[in-house]
Amino acid sequence: GHIPYAFGAPLRAETPWYPDTPEERKAFKDATGLEFPMVTASRFLGGNSRVHRAFILHRYKTLSAEIKSWYALARAKNPKIKTWSIFNLTDVYGLERYPSGFALDMFGASSGIDTVMATAFQYAWDWRGKNTHFYPAETVKHLAAGFPDATVISFPAVYPWAADSGLLESILPKVTFPEPRLIDTLGVALSAVGNGADGFIPFAAGKRKKQWEEQKKTFSMLRDISPWVDGSSVPEAIAVLHSRAGEDWYALSAESKKKDPVADGSMAMREKCTHIQMNNYLSYHLQKARESSRGYRAHKSVMHFLFRNGFSFRLHYLDTLRKQHLLKARVILIPFGHAISETASRILHDAVRDGKKLILFGMHGELSPDGEKHGK
Repeated sequence: GHIPYAFGAPLRAETPWYPDTPEERKAFKDATGLEFPMVTASRFLGGNSRVHRAFILHRYKTLSAEIKSWYALARAKNPKIKTWSIFNLTDVYGLERYPSGFALDMFGASSGIDTVMATAFQYAWDWRGKNTHFYPAETVKHLAAGFPDATVISFPAVYPWAADSGLLESILPKVTFPEPRLIDTLGVALSAVGNGADGFIPFAAGKRKKQWEEQKKTFSMLRDISPWVDGSSVPEAIAVLHSRAGEDWYALSAESKKKDPVADGSMAMREKCTHIQMNNYLSYHLQKARESSRGYRAHKSVMHFLFRNGFSFRLHYLDTLRKQHLLKARVILIPFGHAISETASRILHDAVRDGKKLILFGMHGELSPDGEKHGK
């Protein structure tokens, strides 16, 4: 369902949202022993059942394997080749991860990517409201956690996408946003670098003369500070552990039962089909107050609290936690630890015994990474 969109072609109403072919059905049954679930034109799957969880994990694994095979094929032809990838959907935007089939904790570390960047189009202000300027830095945090061996590039847009927000006036009120100021342009670049970015590439920097002049000042500033920041790293005293599985399984268990293109956020693609931001915009506003987005909001709220108060921190995925991730940590924050493996649990218990402070918010590892309840 996402392939036609990627080329700008409108999706037909009957186009399944998820891949559904005889080959996909056989691969799923061979891998899980389960029958392929009913998939529809809705992004909602219909509940936190074993088959739905297995379907999501299967999609994460198969998509990761497919993309990795591209890099392997390229390197087989030329071992010296360098790979550079740009992704549209990351955990920063949330709400779209399991429909997209892309999970950084499963894909990033062994992907073989040399340089990675992801769109953080929301620059200083956009349709999501205050704190939007945190999104580029938040994107950097997730890319650094997902691709620990890659060069991470910050890729924000240079103007607010206010015009796009007007395309959905029939569903949501149009919002007018102020023009980014020079401090916003400079500040986003500094924040991205200060939070671990190895480089900075603005999107649409030359669209208007004023923006281009500000970008020239931004590049001049980055050049001037490079001798100070080259070779530096983000302090590790505070570690934030992001639970992709906990967020996914909680969202599944609290999904709306109403499957239609307005309720599930797919209307933006099917009927408007302009930019990926439109789908993010609609799905975010439809779900920002729903129980299904509790994990997404918990993760984002803790990270934004740290940004606002000037606390440097490292982000790691609870789903792939290793002992070395916490060696220099003094405080460990788990905003939504709904799912945890026995290995991760042992690492955390050892960390507490070593004198590190562990702070949990609400959830206490009720599920295993595959969504099953832990035994007593």
